[in-house]
Amino acid sequence: PPGSYDSVIIARRQSDFTDFENLRHRCVAVNSKDSYSGYLALQVFVAQRPQAGGFFGSSIITGSHRNSIHAVASGEADTAAIDCVSWEMASAHEAAAEDLLVLARTASRPGLPLITARGQSSHQLEDLRSALALAVQALGKTDRERLGLTEFVPASADSYAIIADDLQRFGAVPLITSDPDR
Repeated sequence: PPGSYDSVIIARRQSDFTDFENLRHRCVAVNSKDSYSGYLALQVFVAQRPQAGGFFGSSIITGSHRNSIHAVASGEADTAAIDCVSWEMASAHEAAAEDLLVLARTASRPGLPLITARGQSSHQLEDLRSALALAVQALGKTDRERLGLTEFVPASADSYAIIADDLQRFGAVPLITSDPDR
């Protein structure tokens, strides 16, 4: 839905991976351990599966979703979680994405926040929200699609409580069978 996003879980098209379960004990590429879309979303996804803990056999940290896409395409890793906007852009512009397929999608969460200075009045905040909504609409349909934007959706801090809940409930779920950080 507008104002939210998810991550796609990818694998090489020319592999034996036909569903997520096939990735058990394989190598996962993560962009960063402090990323929601590339790490915590995957922890939440793994935690909701039978025999959740220690799903993957090994991991590599790539530094970006783009690098994770290349790691999976090259065979350095078997899978990765990529935020849906990065995936759409890669699908349109990265040759490496042609060699990949989407095996699963993580749960939808609020989109990335736009942050303003502390102490903004409610009037200033409403002016900013209105300007952003108008700016997105002024882009035109083609540009919005190219950027992965449908509309500007105002959100409050409460909108992001689900992410804090995910971190509290699933942040300790190990992705790797022998993860030394867990």
